[in-house]
Amino acid sequence: MSDEGTLDPNPDHEDNDRPARGAPQLEENVDGALIFSTSGSTGEPKCVVSTPKNRAFCTSTIGKYLGLREGQCIVNALSPSFDYGFYQGLLAQEFGLELDLVASAQLTGEVLERIRRPRRIVLPLTPALAARLCRAMKPDENFPAVEIVSLTGGGTSLGLRQRLAAAFPRANIFAMYGLTECKRVAYLDPVLFLAKPNSCGREMDGVTGSIVDAAENPVPAGAIGELTITGQNVCPGYWADPVTTRLRFRTGPDGNRVLFTGDYFRRDKDGYLEFIGRADKLVKVRDELVSLGTIETELRRSKLVLDLTLRMGVDDLGIPLLSALVVPQGPWVSESEILKSFRQYISRPGHLPHKILLLNELPVNAHGKHDDLKGADGMSEALASPVPISL
Repeated sequence: MSDEGTLDPNPDHEDNDRPARGAPQLEENVDGALIFSTSGSTGEPKCVVSTPKNRAFCTSTIGKYLGLREGQCIVNALSPSFDYGFYQGLLAQEFGLELDLVASAQLTGEVLERIRRPRRIVLPLTPALAARLCRAMKPDENFPAVEIVSLTGGGTSLGLRQRLAAAFPRANIFAMYGLTECKRVAYLDPVLFLAKPNSCGREMDGVTGSIVDAAENPVPAGAIGELTITGQNVCPGYWADPVTTRLRFRTGPDGNRVLFTGDYFRRDKDGYLEFIGRADKLVKVRDELVSLGTIETELRRSKLVLDLTLRMGVDDLGIPLLSALVVPQGPWVSESEILKSFRQYISRPGHLPHKILLLNELPVNAHGKHDDLKGADGMSEALASPVPISL
């Protein structure tokens, strides 16, 4: 999982379904706050309040662990309405970097052209955008001018990490985790980028994460539970939504604000965080309630996969079908090879997709995340008849 959000310049707007928003109804002073509209940790649209204190802490802490330096240039294809894209401007201002904006994350060729230039480049990516770049690169092309790559906004496959390491041989590549309600939580030391392909690292300085059970008690080492966050990165809550604010932003025993992320994690034997899935992404497959996030994490372990996303549908009898839309490492990878690889990594037979569709790329939206594939040019027809896999 990762940072998400859209900057809303008018939180008091009206629409056909919702009354105008009034006072923020938050305990903390919100002078100078920004509002990021996001699906957030509960899966429902809402407005996250980000205070100047939140932004100052996150900008300083993120820039320091990335190792940003004057003379570098951030090549940013992410929309500034997305908090990940927005923070690139804050980082450039705080650390004295140049900011080179690409009009859209859809312009893969333009991004490649910018990073071919002889400059000291910092490249913020989402996994979906990274996969598109890898497929668009020339054979064996690499980019020695890129010094830093930051990666957040979804899960990454081992295959994608290997391709990125080859494409950016001189770069420190940071796998990271965050969400709009607290901007950034953790990052993985670049030296472990390939050694720990399922990890998003440890908490950044000044942030504490705890994995808890339903009773809010810490789980044993290696057990799965909900990740909670405390620190100056945690926002005060949601604008004009006291009910959801009380649900997700609670007060801990020490009086500090605690964010309940809705994301399930575990720590590996070395204490590094591994994302498991989201509480609100449970679906019924083969009469079993499963997490799409858990299945996706398992399937991404395949070295044959560059990128993938899962979709639920139904057959002619109304039976739920799980489809995997896969961007393979190359055109030489067959569906049968992908299926064989998936069988090695799933934790139970019910996690195997009913159908697999191989694609050259997955569409991305302005935030660089996976878009609604049915709305993408040329995808509707393909999705109407995905390649079935015999189970």
